[in-house]
Amino acid sequence: MEIVAFLSGVELLDYAMEHKLHIAFLDIEMDGMDGMETARHLKRQNPSMPILFITGKDGYQGQAYKTDVDALGYLEKPLQEEALKQKLRQALDLLNAQQVRMQKKMLIFLEDREEKHIPQHDIVWIEKHNEQSRIVLASGKEHYSYFTIVNLMEELNDYFWQVSQSKIVNSRYVIDVIGNKVFLKHGHCIQISTRRCKEIKAKYKSLKLHR
Repeated sequence: MEIVAFLSGVELLDYAMEHKLHIAFLDIEMDGMDGMETARHLKRQNPSMPILFITGKDGYQGQAYKTDVDALGYLEKPLQEEALKQKLRQALDLLNAQQVRMQKKMLIFLEDREEKHIPQHDIVWIEKHNEQSRIVLASGKEHYSYFTIVNLMEELNDYFWQVSQSKIVNSRYVIDVIGNKVFLKHGHCIQISTRRCKEIKAKYKSLKLHR
């Protein structure tokens, strides 16, 4: 686990634009943007992020931390080691539960009038194929759905990247991004559209930092 410290909420939010954060510990009292406002911005970027506050105020503002930003709680200064460990374990348990739910999430669609339930983490990439979408799995098996690429992006987890108007890749299978191409496990190479090239390279840079 990597720990990164920031001197202000603005500095943290700038970092969060290019890097994935898993847990945030925020001091309520910060110069400029305070902890609550920083938390609101973080939650807009990642609604499921566990957030914990550090404060010198008893029972912080009638538990506004909970109602305003759905934080896990707060720790009072001076920090007690055991209380800190307990809250950190709680945050990690929440992250693990979220990961399990993501792995179990299914893509459900009709294929030849039969309802298919495909674990999303098994999908390597998807492309538009005539009037359908071709769904390629890690096993090499393929499925076809009348879901459009836009429809699929609404159904898929956030670890899927739309790399062009007609193609989607699962970032968990990405091994490299070179020029305007995404290289995937199992030997697949997918072209990135010019419009999405900068976005995909930024996402890959963030992905490498958190692997």
